[in-house]
Amino acid sequence: MNNQKLSQSDFLALFPDTRFRYIHDYKVNEEGKKITRQGTNVLDLSLNKEGFGTFFTVNGFPSTGKAEEANLVSLNASYVDFDIDPKKYPTQEDRDSIIQEAIMRGVEAGIPTPTVINRTWKGVHLIWLYPEKLSPTPENVAWWRNVQKRLVHFYNGDRNCTDPTRVLRVPYTLHLKNPKEPFEVYVQSYKPECRPTLDALDKSVPQYSEKEISASGLSMKEVLAGLRPGKGLRHKGIMMMASLLLKDAETLEDVEDARRKVYAWDKQKNGSTEPDRERHDEIDNVIAWVVRKKHESQSEKTQRHEALLNGISKDIPKESVLDALKPLLEELALDVEPAEAEMYIRHKVKDTLSLTVEDIKTIVGYFKPMRKRMLEEAEAERKSAMQVQPEESLSDEEIAEAEKILKSPTLLYDILQMAKKLGVVGEEKNVLLHYVVVTSRKLDRPLSVTVKGDSAAGKSFTLTIVLKLFPESAYIDLTEATPQSFFYTPEDHFKHRVIVIFEKHGSERADYAIRTLQSEGKLKIQVTVKNPVTGAFEAQTIEREGPTGFITTTTASVIHNENDTRNISMFPDQSQAQTERVYEAIEGRYTGVKKPGDDELKPWRDAQTLLKPLKVRIPFVEGFRKHFPRNIIRTRRDYGHFLAIIETSALLHQMQRQKIEIDGETYILATLADAHIAMVIVEESLSKSIYELPEKSIEVIKGARELSTELSDDPEATDPPTFNITALAKKLGWDRDTVSKWTKPATKKGYLTIVTESKGSKGAEYKLEEKELPTDAFLPSIAVLLADYPNESIEGIYDPLTGCLGFPQESTDAPTQADPTPKTTPRGEGNGSVGGVNGVGASVQADASRETSPDPSSFDF
Repeated sequence: MNNQKLSQSDFLALFPDTRFRYIHDYKVNEEGKKITRQGTNVLDLSLNKEGFGTFFTVNGFPSTGKAEEANLVSLNASYVDFDIDPKKYPTQEDRDSIIQEAIMRGVEAGIPTPTVINRTWKGVHLIWLYPEKLSPTPENVAWWRNVQKRLVHFYNGDRNCTDPTRVLRVPYTLHLKNPKEPFEVYVQSYKPECRPTLDALDKSVPQYSEKEISASGLSMKEVLAGLRPGKGLRHKGIMMMASLLLKDAETLEDVEDARRKVYAWDKQKNGSTEPDRERHDEIDNVIAWVVRKKHESQSEKTQRHEALLNGISKDIPKESVLDALKPLLEELALDVEPAEAEMYIRHKVKDTLSLTVEDIKTIVGYFKPMRKRMLEEAEAERKSAMQVQPEESLSDEEIAEAEKILKSPTLLYDILQMAKKLGVVGEEKNVLLHYVVVTSRKLDRPLSVTVKGDSAAGKSFTLTIVLKLFPESAYIDLTEATPQSFFYTPEDHFKHRVIVIFEKHGSERADYAIRTLQSEGKLKIQVTVKNPVTGAFEAQTIEREGPTGFITTTTASVIHNENDTRNISMFPDQSQAQTERVYEAIEGRYTGVKKPGDDELKPWRDAQTLLKPLKVRIPFVEGFRKHFPRNIIRTRRDYGHFLAIIETSALLHQMQRQKIEIDGETYILATLADAHIAMVIVEESLSKSIYELPEKSIEVIKGARELSTELSDDPEATDPPTFNITALAKKLGWDRDTVSKWTKPATKKGYLTIVTESKGSKGAEYKLEEKELPTDAFLPSIAVLLADYPNESIEGIYDPLTGCLGFPQESTDAPTQADPTPKTTPRGEGNGSVGGVNGVGASVQADASRETSPDPSSFDF
């Protein structure tokens, strides 16, 4: 389907009879209610700059009068607004995954693809525009509302989407509930050809009984329908409604939204003739009580707040209240969002100390500038801490120790052994790939890696260990990244550094900033700032220079293609044998084995400091080109990644490589030893990146082959045999969710085909396709390269995994902890001896698996 980009004006043109509404995202009036502005049919973006959330009606209303159901002029679309709980799913990647699963579940159920998908701070808007507007007759409105209820139930969306006057945020306006990190709402997807009729939606969305919908908590009116008017029952109804609506309330806006809904329900349900102020006072008391109980049940921070508040005497003179509250206000300023803090002050503090509205006004008036000042001080401290510390100058003794490491004939093997001393077991290639990627920060175009694996697979642990071998100036490690955070940093903050993001997250716009920094080597953004002298707003350009590498980890089997092709994919060892090794390593923690401390690690960090950022020349560079597939577009980047590994190896071994002068500039001359290191470290990962087939997906395909063979012997089986995820999970001995996750890449690449889509509780049926798996060994052997480049030297060649110097005839076991001496091939032994390496003869023999390199074009990917 055609996914088009959509500007704000183009988006709003889809809703020509919309009305706009403005609700302040974080400010309240003296009564504690949200500040609003009267809506019109003309968009006023200046209000968004003042902190007002900017909303539009999906359905049509006249340009004058209230946007209420009685004035509805057209039904334009069906829509769902659903949020993801940030406490349960703290990272943007988690929320992306949940949203994608919800959308895919709709597609699998036969619900048409949404015309527009808008991304918000915590969730998503799904909008199905109709090909033609519907007249808002009572029958059509009832029909529309019935479909809406079922859509909301299916996607577990916002219950208020059953109201035709419902408003949604305007794309490309700022969502400011968290003023520290404004989020720009944006159009993620626009498919103009996807415009289902209401009738088509009605037929595609599953039918639910009113009981099912009520039981899910989607319709508060149904929950309270059995209550009859009466003082006691009315109060009980208010309590139930408030409790249900406030269950997930996090901000003052959520509380005010709940308050308005309870007001409306009470007036409609009970037909009360009491003055609004008296009715509202009773509801306000209930709301305050529910909020207080909710706040009392929260975190350790809340308990600390409670202790500070309860420590203030209830008999304290009014003039001393503010001073007594200052320790609590300072805690609130840094612990919680401003709206939540104000909610706490206006309700909890007010009730506990029996304060008046005027008292609270004074306290809030003090709190706001105090909070701003404290945040500015905290930000200044953060920026100071973020300043890149210059690499310290080394003493002669420290230089000698670092040079000893860099001149070792088995340098990368030595690095691997140090990582093992620090606690890594297995994962040899991944350890070295991480090390090379972080070292590549000194290149003009650093490398980037995405580590893909299940939870508890050791994705972050291996990386954390490798980072111990680098000075802190080499990398920036983060657990959260936002689009704005990249710009508000010191000027050279990213220059020749690697950004490590544990568990990939951040919005699409954050991903865009990362991709730009990778491709362009710099970031540039234009912002509007207020001139302190003239008071006028002016455009200012903020630019941050790279080059920058990225390492991120993810549990997703498939990530955004624009991100994936810029990175090398790395897959941790998830085998049972590796699990056994991990068990042994965990047991080792309790045997008293001492790990290297900072004193022992310092020479390794100094070695990185000692490396000069010299350019590298690869004389045999053309020898790899013909072995890379030409029918896969992403290899245009993957080819550069492989050559950059060779370049980094030469840079790392610069004290063991010849240097030449070209136009007055010094170059390191890469050797076939660097090519060998690159192939050993990255060929397997590169193959899986190119063919987009993780190891777990390969295991799924192999399991499907075995299952299909078994099923073909069954006379009652279909031809070809089909199977579902449950049967495949049983065959593999995995849980169903894991199989489902890693089946997606196998299906995407055509190894499995969905024969029957899932419907209801019945899962999809798959069949196996006759398609050969790619081989990991698609690059030429050193012997092949020597034949093409007979004048190239193999001096210094060694196996970075085993420490073996030269090329032994047969593979040898890696040295053990008890026998750390690298194994070597004695002088003159083996076929094709070509001379000595550091006093040790080096023999070259083509690996049997490489005698004939496979034609990569033979694989249809």
